[in-house]
Amino acid sequence: MSSPQHAMSGPEDTQMSTTDNAAPGGPKRPNPNKTLQVCRYYFLGGFFFLPCLWLVNVLWFFPEAFGHADLPSGDPTDDDAEKETRRKRIRGLTRRYVIISAVGALVWAVVLGVWNYLYQTRRSEWGEWGDAVSAIIPRGKP
Repeated sequence: MSSPQHAMSGPEDTQMSTTDNAAPGGPKRPNPNKTLQVCRYYFLGGFFFLPCLWLVNVLWFFPEAFGHADLPSGDPTDDDAEKETRRKRIRGLTRRYVIISAVGALVWAVVLGVWNYLYQTRRSEWGEWGDAVSAIIPRGKP
């Protein structure tokens, strides 16, 4: 039989554990290396004809790449300087992925917009090929 202590959990059981990268009273901050890894996966995924991943990459990681930096407090020691150098390198790579993802998503949007315009205005002039690339052939005059 279980003891009453295990049957009920107190408020301390439901709180998130704090770590050294969590702000007191604030949300838990993600590991910068994992953030960079996910940003890189989304960036590379966009090259496989998935431009929506580039858009998500820009929207999701923009604050991480271009937001205000956490400034170290007090006199930096060698350990703090090393952490700061690593943080700057990770932030620089994240910025690079976000900028290139934004450019890629914009290029895809322009290409798809031009294709949509050309298709809608000239499909009937393309004859059989225009019908072949159509999923639904509209009725009426071409």
